[in-house]
Amino acid sequence: MVDKDGIPYPASSDTLRPDQGGIHPREAADHHKDVAADLFTSVLNQHGLTTE
Repeated sequence: MVDKDGIPYPASSDTLRPDQGGIHPREAADHHKDVAADLFTSVLNQHGLTTE
């Protein structure tokens, strides 16, 4: 996301860390689906923005 002048806002993330082994593609996709909306809302709130 960027502001009206094209300056990017700091990144936000929620990293999937499996208990053991590597990251399974399906688990990664499910994790992205589960956290994407909350991360987006969090960034909006951190910068006093809305979707309106």
